[in-house]
Amino acid sequence: MVAMRAVSVVHVKQVRCNGIFQWYSFTMKLEDILKDTTTLENGCMVWNKSRTKGGYGQKGMNGTKYYTHRLVCEIVHGAPESKQEVLHSCDNPPCCNPNHLAWGTRKQNVADMLAKGRNRSNGPSGENHGMSKLTRMDVVEIRILSKNGFVLTDLAKMYGVSAAQIHLIVTRKEWKEVPEIGDFFTS
Repeated sequence: MVAMRAVSVVHVKQVRCNGIFQWYSFTMKLEDILKDTTTLENGCMVWNKSRTKGGYGQKGMNGTKYYTHRLVCEIVHGAPESKQEVLHSCDNPPCCNPNHLAWGTRKQNVADMLAKGRNRSNGPSGENHGMSKLTRMDVVEIRILSKNGFVLTDLAKMYGVSAAQIHLIVTRKEWKEVPEIGDFFTS
């Protein structure tokens, strides 16, 4: 269990309103954050209110949104050093449990992600991805047809994908792992 350093954190913000700078400050108490969580069996205290697209809890105050896990970490572990991130030992973005949070560097956060296999590049790609509409052979055909003058919009209709997707395939920004047709004939 983490020993708490403080019961609240004070944030001060300077805001320009109608040409006049005004200072706003607020005090956030740990219990004010944790009252809006649900505790799961694994100990995670999951934020129940507004979340980002990535799943992180956020709380709006004085026109600014704050990450709830950062507020909790600051209340419990003190202010972060320059450019520090919150590390979740539970790998659960909406978790606000102080025992699951700690300050760390970007390098530590990335190393943790790689060690636990949470990076997106470890997932299925290409035709192995469950949402894929194309096969490797389709990609080879698209590149050949494009080199022979087929228009991207026509290729998109033929293969049931967007013209933007065809462009990404032809320019090798997507499906990079599929070799060029000439690579099949060289050894």
